[in-house]
Amino acid sequence: MALVLTGTVVTYDEAQPVVTGGAVYVGDEGLIDAVQPSRRRAPAGFAAARRVAVDGVITPGLIDLHNHLAYNFLPLWRAPRDTPYTTRDQWPGAATYGRDVSNPA
Repeated sequence: MALVLTGTVVTYDEAQPVVTGGAVYVGDEGLIDAVQPSRRRAPAGFAAARRVAVDGVITPGLIDLHNHLAYNFLPLWRAPRDTPYTTRDQWPGAATYGRDVSNPA
């Protein structure tokens, strides 16, 4: 099934490194057919493709080898303070961290 992902696309191509408002066209074979601004006409065969607006950055072809899939269903954790943490060892001690991040996973 063909798929169109829309959002900010990082291409790693010097001629077009970032496409804001871009589209990644993935064909029926699971291969990337095109990366271009979403306002341009879609390549042939994508008129009826499912479109997914990605709320983030798309890096076509980049494989995330380190991911915590169990956390993908959780909302982003909001730190219970306004000042930034200065080391990665500080936020696990926050009162809401265990409840909102560690325990659900």
